[in-house]
Amino acid sequence: MNINFTQQFKYYGKIILVTILILNSILLVTWGISYSRALPIEYLLEDAASLLGYDQFIGFLTPIGAVVLAAGIGAVLLLAVVQKERPMETDHQVLMALYFLASVSLFLALDDLFLLHERVFTGWFHIGERSIYLTYVLVFALLAYINRKGILSGPIVLLIFAMLSFGASLSSDVLTDKVSLSSALTSILKTLEELGKLGGYLFWTAFILMKARGLLTGEKI
Repeated sequence: MNINFTQQFKYYGKIILVTILILNSILLVTWGISYSRALPIEYLLEDAASLLGYDQFIGFLTPIGAVVLAAGIGAVLLLAVVQKERPMETDHQVLMALYFLASVSLFLALDDLFLLHERVFTGWFHIGERSIYLTYVLVFALLAYINRKGILSGPIVLLIFAMLSFGASLSSDVLTDKVSLSSALTSILKTLEELGKLGGYLFWTAFILMKARGLLTGEKI
């Protein structure tokens, strides 16, 4: 598989910049609220349930992340409707990959909104968090392998940015949970965790949108 990353950076450069600007704008607004109300910024970034210890199922950034993910899901649903109403020649592998990617977006949104791995599976069904993560990895890896040809075509550079953002978020989460850190450093890592997750959602959705557009227009890059 020959992927020209230089060409992709040039072609999707504006998309990458706009995505970063959106993420920074959300951070700026959040910081502004934090500053004006004299609230620690992590109070506005973390889930309310995590901060207060209550059985709430929503956090400050959760609705934003859900809307971002819904944009990708909506694009794939629209593509499915167009394909049904006006049948056209499409790359079946890419179409199946888009259905898989949209399903992942739906799962991520539900996991965020209802704290599936943090409260439901662990608290209600008493399943260990490691077992949950292992199941996630195995299922997603298997489905990703099945759809690899459809996924690894088009704007791979956006997918790489998404994975790097998710990696930063997960690393920050592991560090704050497993390592004893100062309150200042913990606050920074908590912020990085939430922003990394949101950045991952933004680039993930941008990847889906560009693939859906490419399938509709027949454009390949």
